[in-house]
Amino acid sequence: MPRKGDKVYCINHPDEEMVILNENDVNTFHAIRLGFLKRGYNYGMHDKSTGFDVFSCKQCGYAEFYITAKELELLNEVKK
Repeated sequence: MPRKGDKVYCINHPDEEMVILNENDVNTFHAIRLGFLKRGYNYGMHDKSTGFDVFSCKQCGYAEFYITAKELELLNEVKK
């Protein structure tokens, strides 16, 4: 939401820069797997996932998800 350049700010505290939750390792990110419904009541998982950087406010815990720079690059390649 309130993203200014490379920085992300809390929607509840507009002056508070949010921190990235990556276990203090710049090479890590969070991933969400792609799933599907089987027979309308059960689910399965594809061997595909999307990488996200998660940012959180230190004051209130508000969190925002942004796809990783590599995911954004791949998304833009599809458009070309």
